[in-house]
Amino acid sequence: MEPANESVSQHIDPASSLYPNSSSPPPSSRLSPPVSRLLCFLLIFAFAVFFSALAVQQHRAFQTNGLDLGNVDQALWNTAQGRFLQFTLMTPVQSRLALHVEPILLLFVPLYWLNLGGPETLLIIQAVVVALGAWPLYQLAIFNFQFSIFNYQLPNSNPYFVAHPTPSLLSFLPSLLCLVFPLAYLLLPTLQSAVLFDFHAVTLAPTFLLFAFWMLERKKDALFIIFSLLALACKEDMPLVVAMMGLYTGLAHHRWRLAGLTISLSAAWFAIAFMVIQPRFAAEGNIQLDRYAWLGHSPLEMLQTLITQPGLVFNHLWYQADLPGYLFALFFPTAFLSLLNPLTLLPMLPTLAVNLLSDNPFTWRLEDFHYGAPLAPFLIISTIYGIKRIITWFEPLNLPSVATSHPPFGRTQLTTHPPTQ
Repeated sequence: MEPANESVSQHIDPASSLYPNSSSPPPSSRLSPPVSRLLCFLLIFAFAVFFSALAVQQHRAFQTNGLDLGNVDQALWNTAQGRFLQFTLMTPVQSRLALHVEPILLLFVPLYWLNLGGPETLLIIQAVVVALGAWPLYQLAIFNFQFSIFNYQLPNSNPYFVAHPTPSLLSFLPSLLCLVFPLAYLLLPTLQSAVLFDFHAVTLAPTFLLFAFWMLERKKDALFIIFSLLALACKEDMPLVVAMMGLYTGLAHHRWRLAGLTISLSAAWFAIAFMVIQPRFAAEGNIQLDRYAWLGHSPLEMLQTLITQPGLVFNHLWYQADLPGYLFALFFPTAFLSLLNPLTLLPMLPTLAVNLLSDNPFTWRLEDFHYGAPLAPFLIISTIYGIKRIITWFEPLNLPSVATSHPPFGRTQLTTHPPTQ
């Protein structure tokens, strides 16, 4: 007699194949139905158009600023004329490199050669690039949830039931629910504030970080490195974020060779940007370090204060920067689910330190400015993996749900078969 469970297993994937320690899911082409892909594209398009128009309207209503939209535009125009990243808006500072090291800006210079550059162009590009960050989040959600949330598991007590997937309205449900994550990302106040607060190269970084993380999860190392390099080029402190992604690579995936390469590249670029480029163009000293002067007059003194005077640091974080309120406002939009997967929160630590240890009150705010933008991608990524962790907690209960584990994605029609003699 053929065991009933063998008949069932020919139609239903084992539950173990749906979770992190199992075999990889099928190709993304099977995971992402055309309808949900189209809706994701429409979501990206709508965000890009709406926020491009809103940002341009703000500029035309004189609600943008010389710092930073004005000096970035002038620096790029001067670069196109042969005066490398120079501006005249902050005398005696004469170079954008004295403020920030942002090689990504050089990609915009050809637009100025073609007379296509300008403040409005920068604002539109910023909105479009930020909107594109929704795509890797959608793919990450599909990758993690398509074959777990809606898997139907047959009761072991009834050997006569065999699952046959049939098309239905439910065939679109899993992938549609995966749209929640890119939507939540684009609705984050801290991200929208960054898009509407002038132009900053660091506001482009979240999209590159999201694509880098997606490539990392798909084990496409070359693309991971490329997108990581693009993120590094957005600001001098982005190497700290990418380095923490390297640490995540080692801890979560045990791929220490790639982790070491990522951390080494990040450390090298951070040292060049912070210790070579900025001092070369900032004759009066590093302007950004002035925000941390309460810790000391040099990076070494600052580190010493952090280690030897924890009370002083605590008072600053708790009472001045309002650490509890900041963290509550950060995690509340995702119902604190991102806290369930601490590893994917690692890349947030450098930005949290840079923002909260500063004595500039603007950096303590998640809204109105751009300082919280690098936190956005890992907030939603951690939410995806936090929810996935909840699913794994309920896995031993073998709770039934709608089957979508075989194409076409749809409800499961149950039919009876007599036992094989």
